[in-house]
Amino acid sequence: MPSLPSGSFPDATPVLLASGLHESEVKRILHAYNLKDWKQADRNLQEMAGDPPTRKSLASILNGLLAAAATSADPDQALNEWERFGASGINRLQVYQYLAGLPHVVTVLSTVFGNSPAMAQTFHRDPLLVYWIEDDRVLIRRPTRTSLTLQCQQSLGAVKSVTAKGEALRRFKRREMLRIGIRDFLGEATVEETYTMLSELTAVVIQAAYELVEYELIRQFGEIGSRSQAERVRTGFCVLGMGKLGGWELNYSSDIDLVYVYQAPPGTTQAKNGQTSISHEEYFDWLGRELTNVLGMATSEGAMFRVDLRLRPEGSVGALAYSVEDALHY
Repeated sequence: MPSLPSGSFPDATPVLLASGLHESEVKRILHAYNLKDWKQADRNLQEMAGDPPTRKSLASILNGLLAAAATSADPDQALNEWERFGASGINRLQVYQYLAGLPHVVTVLSTVFGNSPAMAQTFHRDPLLVYWIEDDRVLIRRPTRTSLTLQCQQSLGAVKSVTAKGEALRRFKRREMLRIGIRDFLGEATVEETYTMLSELTAVVIQAAYELVEYELIRQFGEIGSRSQAERVRTGFCVLGMGKLGGWELNYSSDIDLVYVYQAPPGTTQAKNGQTSISHEEYFDWLGRELTNVLGMATSEGAMFRVDLRLRPEGSVGALAYSVEDALHY
């Protein structure tokens, strides 16, 4: 885990604890921490402090907080994000007291807040993640694809409805993006490892989204009409990752280029108990459409990905899902 940045920084606690501290002294102290807009920085700190017990607890982590912010890409932004974090509904006194014994977590937060507004937003949405990142296993150890899949299943298994599972999947993806970003910022992962982790996470999320959509379609239309064992073996739906995903080189802002291919014998779904039977071709087209919607739709939990299907046969004017035969012919 990271240690606190070294440097000849002044004691910043008088900004919070010294009564009647002159503006020039406040300016001198905050400028020393590379804060350009020292007045806004002071306002942020006063907002973060609040009542006397909370102010005292904040003062106990202030020097480390500011020192880590000073070495980030944007120290002023870091203070802005700290203030937003304090206003996100947390018990500030409790969190500051917790952080007082974990200077490395203070460093992580200041690093994230000063380098990535998007990742800072993750903490604002779910401030309890501050307790999650304290665990060494979260940031030091790179999760395997198998462990990611298991954690994803556990997250979705905690809720019942398909809609709730979709929201849980968005939260899982956002949390894991935070893990990847922090490991990247702290030098715990190489560039190549970061690309691989982003790609592995994407594959896990796509698989989970596919299973949600498939479950719902089977509930509506019945299962694919493959009666024989041989037909069941020949039936399937494949999501092909193209572009950067196909090369296992996704970055944080990449679209995901997908192509949907299926194989199934001629026929219709085996509808029963009021279900509606549709052709296999319609079923897989519907599956591709709904999967794209789940992956790309923005909800209160945000969107998971920007999905690009234009690399499929016939581009944007073609079908969403292609049979293996049609794809090979193309």
